[in-house]
This record gives sequence, structure tokens and C-alpha cells, in this order.
Amino acid sequence: MSLIFATQLTAVATLALAVLALAAAVLAGLAFWRQSQEVGLLQQQNKRDTDERRRAQAARVFLVTPPDQGPPVGPRARNASDFPVYDTKFWYLNPGSDPSAPEYLGTIMPGDASSAERLFSARQALKYTALTFRDAAGLRWVRWPDGVLQEVRDEPESGPELRAIRGLYEFMEQHVPSSTAPRKPPSASPN
Repeated sequence: MSLIFATQLTAVATLALAVLALAAAVLAGLAFWRQSQEVGLLQQQNKRDTDERRRAQAARVFLVTPPDQGPPVGPRARNASDFPVYDTKFWYLNPGSDPSAPEYLGTIMPGDASSAERLFSARQALKYTALTFRDAAGLRWVRWPDGVLQEVRDEPESGPELRAIRGLYEFMEQHVPSSTAPRKPPSASPN
């Protein structure tokens, strides 16, 4: 075998190895990109699952009126979850006035309901009543008069109670004619 042929054969083999190494690098890059997409999808699914688990207990706490009671009636907070809810309060907002002080209901055990002391006409028993509570995980929630459930995240400059009052005002602005809508809540936190 001649020296030129051996040199050419070595060059071709080196070129073939370089092409194969480049192809392997491209395939590895594509596999990494695809795996990154799958990890992103799994993270999104995990976030959705976590959100659902976080909301699971709160979704089973709601406002009702007793079906066997005639007018006037009081709203009831019902806990259909498997865990107690804490710091349960009713907030009342009458059109054209500031919200009342909350009515503290305390802890509601699983399967129990707690009634309000304040009575309304059957039509308005739930219309202007919101429920705030803390679930077993320590998260704070508001069940709005229209049934919407919202997590209340504490802000450093205002407590959850002030947030709930502000939320009631926002709710009333959206659902009550402007002539009877209440004044805006205070912006400073109560001390």
C-alpha cells in the first residue's frame, strides 16, 4: 500500500468520523430540545394539579340559605370538605352604605354549617353576603355573593380583611347600579 493511499484513506476516515460526530451532536441537541419541551409541559401540568389541590377544600365551602326556613332568612356557611375551615366570617354590604363589621363564625368542622345572626328577606339573604375563611393549609379565601371563589393573598401593607372589603366594593361596583353603589374603601391599612 502506498503512502499516498494510506494518507487519503486516513483523511476519508477522519472526515467520516467528523460527519458522524456532527450528526450525533445535532441529534443530541434535538433530543435535548424535545425533552425540554416535555419537561415544560410536565411543569405546567404539575402547576395545574397543585392549583386544583390547593382549591379543592375551598371549593367545597359555600353559602346557602336554609330551605325549610321562611322569611326572614339568614345565610349559612356550609363546609362540605373533609377538613375544618378557620376564621370564618360573613361580610355584609348594603347598597349605598359602608360594609358592616364582619360577623365572626369561627371554625366550621367538616360537614357542618354555621348560621348568621343577621336576617334578610329571602331574595337578599345571599345577594350582599360574602364569606371569608382560612382553609386547613392556611390559605385565605373569599366566596363572593355570586358564588365565585377567590384566593386572598396577603399584601405587606394591608391585611386580608381590608382586601376582602376592597373586593366587596369592586363586586358591588360591577353588580349594583351606580346610584346605589357604596363609597370607595379606605386605602390605608387599619392599625
